[in-house]
Amino acid sequence: MGEYTLGIATGFALGVVAAFFTKRLPALNFKGVPVVGTKREGYGNVKMVLVVRNDLGMRKGKIAAQCAHAVLGCYKSASSSCPDILNEWEESGQPKIVLQLDGKGEETLIALRNKAKAANLVANVIRDAGRTQVARYSATVLGIGPAPAEMIDPLVKHLKLL
Repeated sequence: MGEYTLGIATGFALGVVAAFFTKRLPALNFKGVPVVGTKREGYGNVKMVLVVRNDLGMRKGKIAAQCAHAVLGCYKSASSSCPDILNEWEESGQPKIVLQLDGKGEETLIALRNKAKAANLVANVIRDAGRTQVARYSATVLGIGPAPAEMIDPLVKHLKLL
């Protein structure tokens, strides 16, 4: 009976200590860097934006797949063109904002990509293979970033969340 009581008391004490530290210390990633919700010196608020064409009538799963392609494409581009910003984005929780381009078509998506590139931002247009819901080579999603929010926001502030 004494060993059982000692085990419960030890478990309780460890739980109290763990609760004390987890409520007072920021969450750390594997590199010991504070993660989501903490602000660090560097690039500030770094994010990625995904702009989805709403005029194509893609279903949720198709949109999710196209957004995943855009994230991967932007990640690959950023790994060589702006690795410091990419690291900051990863360490801040990889924020991604999904916006909709209501009924404006491919030309508007391409124009937005050109503005992003002119601002020296990573910008990646995804073109569909045409095997399921949309015509082959349709531009479906534009990924912008990762980059500081103050560079991305002026380009997309007129768009609504999806």
